[in-house]
Amino acid sequence: MIEQLPVQEPDLVAFRLSGKLSHADYQTFLPRLESLIQERGRLSVLLELADFHGWDLEAAWEDFRFGMAHPNDFARIAMVGHGQLQHWMARMAKPFVNGEVKFFEHEDLGAARDWLREPTGASPPGF
Repeated sequence: MIEQLPVQEPDLVAFRLSGKLSHADYQTFLPRLESLIQERGRLSVLLELADFHGWDLEAAWEDFRFGMAHPNDFARIAMVGHGQLQHWMARMAKPFVNGEVKFFEHEDLGAARDWLREPTGASPPGF
């Protein structure tokens, strides 16, 4: 399941990912994320992994395709989770995003939010 979380900053969005994500989850999530990009431009994203068990094959493919179609649309992505596997997932995302990607343990959720709010200081590639 993917749930959008409330935030105050216009260039920041937050989502809680839980369970095993399916193709159906992405059929709702990706159009919403696409709409947010069109409305607000380049975004910073908080992904809170709560009792997260990965993706089914179709969902993983959708995630990969979306990332490849939007490499310059994310300034920063903070993944908040627990353990080495989720930390590894954050490292795997880095080559597909021209913005910064960083992993935080659950107890560092506040630090993740603070990091996302910091000025990036650089224009995206191609600008």
